[in-house]
Amino acid sequence: MHRNIDYGWIDVITSGSMYAGKTTELIRRIRTFILARRTAVVFQPSVARRYTEGEEVVSHDGLRLQARYVDNPNEILWYAETHRPDVIGIDEVQFFDDGLVEVVQELANRGHYVIAAGLSITSEGKPFGCMPQLLAIADNITNVYGVCVVCGEPATKAFALRPKTAVVEIGADDKYEARCRRCWLEGRRARGEAV
Repeated sequence: MHRNIDYGWIDVITSGSMYAGKTTELIRRIRTFILARRTAVVFQPSVARRYTEGEEVVSHDGLRLQARYVDNPNEILWYAETHRPDVIGIDEVQFFDDGLVEVVQELANRGHYVIAAGLSITSEGKPFGCMPQLLAIADNITNVYGVCVVCGEPATKAFALRPKTAVVEIGADDKYEARCRRCWLEGRRARGEAV
């Protein structure tokens, strides 16, 4: 972990697999900063709200932390300008448009410690949203892995349980499961999907 937050920093937590602990790790890091008496705030895109009706981010394993839901990355910048938190967490960054990259860069340049968590690839194996650009500007990248539900090996892919009808379909274990590359390929080939 980066030790000096007197200047900006961009920390990205990523995985190609759902259920790898990205949100859990984001919550853990934010709580560590709060224990160190740093001011912190977490944002999540409104479209990604799950497991709650309240203003909180919730991991698949049930960890919760107060959060603010936003529809536009510029809302994060506005909040930072008016409240000046030391640390800014952003969950499910893959659902934001490319404008988030400029916002994150600006926040770090202003001295904020930014922790961004999100999926790096879609269930089709394509780069997901603004993640490639965020990974390119990150000061630190942490890759986390799930466990393949088929064979038990480290999971690096999200497998859609049914063919998708939209480019982005929000869901949890009702729509996706974690798979290793081999089991992901086998599942897609069994459905006749291009890999």
